[in-house]
Amino acid sequence: MKKKKKKKKKKKKKKKKKKKKKKKKK
Repeated sequence: MKKKKKKKKKKKKKKKKKKKKKKKKK
């Protein structure tokens, strides 16, 4: 009997988006 190799699933990391703050001109 041949042994079956288990494939490891790679987890994808979610990238966090940085919010840019707008400066108000007086």
